[in-house]
Amino acid sequence: MSTFHMIWNLQQRVTNKTIERYCHNCKKKVPFLDSGILRHNANGKNIYQFAIYKCPNGHTWNRKLDMYKAKTEISMDETKTEMNEHQPQAFSLLSLHKTGIKKVVISLENVEGKWRLDALLSQHIEDVSRSQIVQLIKEGKIAVDETVVKPKHFLRKDETITIIEKI
Repeated sequence: MSTFHMIWNLQQRVTNKTIERYCHNCKKKVPFLDSGILRHNANGKNIYQFAIYKCPNGHTWNRKLDMYKAKTEISMDETKTEMNEHQPQAFSLLSLHKTGIKKVVISLENVEGKWRLDALLSQHIEDVSRSQIVQLIKEGKIAVDETVVKPKHFLRKDETITIIEKI
C-alpha cells in the first residue's frame, strides 16, 4: 500500500486585523476586517495566497499574503512520498487515490491554538465535505495515532492523522 506523508505545523491566524482602505462599492474609505478565510489562486506557474477582508457592508477585498511556484510533477516513491510543509496545504484525496496512494499520513510537528480534527480536514481536503469527513472518522477510516477518535477531537503536537481508503 503506497503512502503519502505530510508534515504540518498548525498556527492560529490572528483574525482581528483591521485595515482602513477605499471600498469601490461603498465609494469611501472604510475599515476592512480580516474574515479569517484564506484563498489560493493559481496563475500559470505561480500560486498566490490571499486573506479575504470584508467592509461593514459585506464587500470583500483580497490581500495578497504569499506567492510560491507550482510544482509541475511530484515524484512518487513506491512506499512513501514526503512533503514537508510549514503550513497545511489543500490536497485532493481522489487525485491521490487515482495515482495508487491508498494511505495519507499527516504528522503534526507543531500545534498552536485549538484545531478540531473534522474542521481542519474539511478545510484542506478539496473533494470531501465536512459531513463525509465526520462519517469517515466514525467508520475508523480517519484515525489519530491509530486510534478512532470523535470528529470534534482537538489536535495536539506530535499526533499523527491517518486517512485510509476513500468511500
